[in-house]
Amino acid sequence: MTTPVIIDTEIAELMQSIDADSHAIYRLTQSIEYNKKYSWLGKETEEKEIKRDALTQKVIDNKEKLATLRALYTGWSRAYLVRNSNGHIHKSRECGTCFPTTQYVWLTDMSGRDELEIAFLAGEKACTVCYAHAPSAYFLRQCELEDPEVVEARRLRQIRKAEIEAKRLKTGIWNPDGTPLVVIEYAFSRYKTEVKAERTAQSIAVNMLVGIQSMARSPEEIERCKDAIETILIALAHKRGTSVEEQRIFIQTKADAMVKKNKRDYPDVNWSTR
Repeated sequence: MTTPVIIDTEIAELMQSIDADSHAIYRLTQSIEYNKKYSWLGKETEEKEIKRDALTQKVIDNKEKLATLRALYTGWSRAYLVRNSNGHIHKSRECGTCFPTTQYVWLTDMSGRDELEIAFLAGEKACTVCYAHAPSAYFLRQCELEDPEVVEARRLRQIRKAEIEAKRLKTGIWNPDGTPLVVIEYAFSRYKTEVKAERTAQSIAVNMLVGIQSMARSPEEIERCKDAIETILIALAHKRGTSVEEQRIFIQTKADAMVKKNKRDYPDVNWSTR
């Protein structure tokens, strides 16, 4: 079924396509004229001419479709949002309050709606000249109509935000109470840093345990490492749904394996076991 919304949406899409293709044709023509100055660019020029001809035919075809669709217009209502931060909504692009340079967003979803309904939804953004017959209370309402591009951009941001949060929940780590996991990263460090990734937390715990077992450390460094390891074990147990002791065994097993590998790979090093 053909409706004002369908017709106007197709018209708007065709107009955008024609504008984009016309601009591309202009750029291709400039490039072709430049290339003709140099004989060795003949093949590239020919390819661009073929592309330009195809776009030109596309524009011709779309203009014919556009003319056919425009012929279906019987005068139904339309709504146009001025493209700026506080742009008003008009019922036509010929409103006397606008300028020749004014840019509009065609709200095709409103095509065919009753003008009073459009004014009601436009609220504070409704043009008082275009919708002079609307009740004054309408102009005090918050606008419910938005630029579709703004709506789409917000939708994409929300999707991206949800993806980031899903990744954080999957790979991240934090204390059982939800606060950031903050520990030292190295035995000799006195400064703490936030650890956001589960694998990073595990790696820190393993490396610290390896350092305690196979490298000379001061009592103060060992104590700092033990405190950090314990904090990490609690966070890992919470994230993985296990007990702290299970994580302790898991980390210890990995540390023992790393110590053996280090001794095997570097037999000349004097490893100091504690």
